[in-house]
Amino acid sequence: MHSEPPILLVEDNNDHAELILGALARAGARCHRLPNGDELSHYLMARSSPPQLILLDLKMPGRSGHEVLKWLRETPDTRAIPAVVLTTSEARGDQEKALLAGASGFEVKPSGLEPLRELAARLVRRWLVPNIDGPIIHVITSDPDVVQLAREAAALIDPKATVGILKTASELTGGSRDILVWHRSADDDVKTVVQMAEAPLVVITEEASAALIGEGVDEVLPRIGCTASWLAQCMRHAQERVRLTKLVEERTADLEAFASHAAHDLKAPARRMSQFGELFAANPTGENAETCLHYMMEAATTMTCLVRDLLVFAQSSAHESLTEVEASSCLEESLAQLAGPLEEVKPIVRIADLPSVVGSHRALVQVFQNLVENALTYRDPGRALIIEIGSRLRPDSGVTLTVSDNGRGIKRSDAKRVLQPLQRAASDVPGTGLGLAIVTRAMRSMGGTLRMASEVGVGTTFLLDFPPMADE
Repeated sequence: MHSEPPILLVEDNNDHAELILGALARAGARCHRLPNGDELSHYLMARSSPPQLILLDLKMPGRSGHEVLKWLRETPDTRAIPAVVLTTSEARGDQEKALLAGASGFEVKPSGLEPLRELAARLVRRWLVPNIDGPIIHVITSDPDVVQLAREAAALIDPKATVGILKTASELTGGSRDILVWHRSADDDVKTVVQMAEAPLVVITEEASAALIGEGVDEVLPRIGCTASWLAQCMRHAQERVRLTKLVEERTADLEAFASHAAHDLKAPARRMSQFGELFAANPTGENAETCLHYMMEAATTMTCLVRDLLVFAQSSAHESLTEVEASSCLEESLAQLAGPLEEVKPIVRIADLPSVVGSHRALVQVFQNLVENALTYRDPGRALIIEIGSRLRPDSGVTLTVSDNGRGIKRSDAKRVLQPLQRAASDVPGTGLGLAIVTRAMRSMGGTLRMASEVGVGTTFLLDFPPMADE
């Protein structure tokens, strides 16, 4: 008897539903489809256990997706179920409304089959695998003794580990796993298994071959004399080796990109100062002397601002001592620091009552200051700027602060890029491209996260998710 499908799809469009169900099946996930939100409550009541994920369309007959989200989050038995909006709408208003209503994510339906399959695989990896109690360990072997050995080793790593057995390497497919153990026979192709592993790979051979290390194999041990504790130790080593390797690669890539961008951004004003300095030196009393000095001072100011922001960016990742912080006090301080720009632009600023959050006063002031400054910088010159700061309590008792503006908005294709250091949303306005990167790192230092809903020509809402208060 099959267990209940881990995913529920609430989708009224039959063609869309067929494509999504096919993409999820290809990703290895079973899904039950409901045609509208009205049937969802009845179905959930009839299930013996809650689903691991709900995929929810917005525009449906009867109750809309937003109304279904509200019901899910207000009902104690369904409050904790992850619900991801899957819609054709790219409107900022829909994104913002869904996220504030408690959506766990917001995804726009891709137009092509391959992008849809990629999205389905990403959703399965993101939402299904973490809900499994223990690690997933796949074992390739036809030897029953190795099967027993692997099960004992898995139990030593984690009693809740899930062990899947494949008889041959040819049965290996892509998918979610935490460790792959391969009892290698002479005719198996190492490169093929390495490419399909997508996880730390431990190889058991009839004769240990250290030469396999470096071909994508993380640990090798001989079949003869192999014990469960030895195999478990190798599995742990493989996981740690892969974790550290990925961490080094990611940080090296980030450092190289950061150094490259920083060097480029510092080089431009330095070159400008040099060029106009040479012109000034050649004729310090000429008619262009004042112009040369003006451009030299302008370039020096640009360099000063960039160096200042680079220092703030470096400090924003420092470990923070987390305490209960009054968000309203932090906002008041940040607005005082921006008194000059605010007086110049004269935006309409609407501030709701803000609760206390778990965080750092210094870091939260930094977050508010950069988000308000970002709104001032990327305002729409065709209308008065409106900045709104509010909050809401999440079902997990954590707090989400929101900072919204009616500025230019950010393209969906640029949403991830602009959160990286020295990346700007537009080149026709002044700035160092570090503001949102500082916010991201400051939120991370406080144990929180930054989310964003934006639409070009409408504006942007930043959602600052803070962890729940610790129980007394």
